[in-house]
Amino acid sequence: NMNFIRVWGGGVYEHDEFYEICDELGLCVWQDFMAACQCVPVYNKAFIDNFCKEAEDNVKRLRHHPCIAIWCGNNELEQGHITNDRNLNKMLWKEYIELFDIGLHNVVKLHDPERLYWPCSPHSPSGDRKDHGNPKYGDSHVWNVWHGGATFEYYLTCKNRFVSEFGFQSFPEFDSVKKFTLPEDRELEGEIMRHHQRCRSGNTQILDFVKRYFKPAKDLEATLTLSQIMQSMGIEAGVEHFRRIMPVCMGTIYWQINDCWPVASWSSIDYYGRWKALHFIAKRFFAPLYVSGVYDAKKGNVSIFAINDLRTGSKVNVSWSLYHLNGKKVAGGKSSEFLKPGTSVKVKNLNVKSYLKKHGENNLALFLTLENGGKQVSNSIVLFVLPKELNQERPSLKFTVTKAGKDAVIKIKSTDTPSLWTWFKAGEANIRFSDNFFHLEPNKAKTITAKLNGMTFESFKKNLEARNLTSTY
Repeated sequence: NMNFIRVWGGGVYEHDEFYEICDELGLCVWQDFMAACQCVPVYNKAFIDNFCKEAEDNVKRLRHHPCIAIWCGNNELEQGHITNDRNLNKMLWKEYIELFDIGLHNVVKLHDPERLYWPCSPHSPSGDRKDHGNPKYGDSHVWNVWHGGATFEYYLTCKNRFVSEFGFQSFPEFDSVKKFTLPEDRELEGEIMRHHQRCRSGNTQILDFVKRYFKPAKDLEATLTLSQIMQSMGIEAGVEHFRRIMPVCMGTIYWQINDCWPVASWSSIDYYGRWKALHFIAKRFFAPLYVSGVYDAKKGNVSIFAINDLRTGSKVNVSWSLYHLNGKKVAGGKSSEFLKPGTSVKVKNLNVKSYLKKHGENNLALFLTLENGGKQVSNSIVLFVLPKELNQERPSLKFTVTKAGKDAVIKIKSTDTPSLWTWFKAGEANIRFSDNFFHLEPNKAKTITAKLNGMTFESFKKNLEARNLTSTY
């Protein structure tokens, strides 16, 4: 459900096949020129000529691809790397402008004039240009959570116009860790695990947040999984908020999709191609038609929003179900709405004070669903406390597995109590499930397909197991 991705300026110009696939998928590409995060010798004419020639070669190579949406001069060079006074560690504004405002812009105007050129990300085209983080103009990189230590609730204060970069780290799953470690290396503060973490304080930050949000993990594998669930919570909190405040914000691109080596990182797909929890959940929080709720503890209500990112209007049904964690439904309701194209609408202010007082905020979970054309196309959940504070019972899932050609089909018949962050796993095989890390309402059915990737159906069925948040402690 992503429609916009960014090729970062600290990487490489991708192969032709990449852009061809994006063309086929209708996936727009924000294409950086290759400069990122550190000073470049803008005082050197030979360098400028060479850099512009490289840019020209790539613009000519890629300009016929409809997927190219924007050319961007660089990543974060306007973020503290430029000065008005000569400094060995910084660029002069005058020289920077000659390359990134004039040189590269001229390349794009000459060879791909119909496309937008953007000198830097982040960049404020109005107001004081040096105020690169100005939320009123241009694009923003929102790193106050990962680099600033703020809680996920910080995103609720943001009013950025376009968020072209923000993220949170997690570890790869245990089966990926096994590929670059020996048994004796599998210690988060050990030499090998620290080597496979290139953010200086990364492991500490991950573990601090895991402790902040979850109960103590029972083992290393559980810790790795909780780090992924936590990462997904953080990015989901940001994306949901930015989508709710549409049209103030009209786009989010999280950092990052993929890894170039086996590592703890901000990615949602690890080096071996395994989807982390974030990538499954991104499929849901980027759904074109989406339902989202935000809890205001002071007011004791949940604001429920219905969001339409389509180019056409849509009639939807929004429903809510409040469950006790013992499996009993406490309350529920629904409403019908017509959503105009490109809008976010608050469909209900749900007062939950009386329910929280009667049952306890630690004992309740609110499930939200959105239907379009008689089909459920979106769902989300609202909790009233941190996951570690939930009085959650261990769910009992009932499901069947059948063969479907080269794939397998898992039919979940029911769960007796709410099953939060539910996922399936089949041994160490890299199985691609159609959905994972989802929330299950009691007595609700769900169907999942699994691409076996060469694994026999018999082996898959034998090794298949269902897990959820309570499996981690």
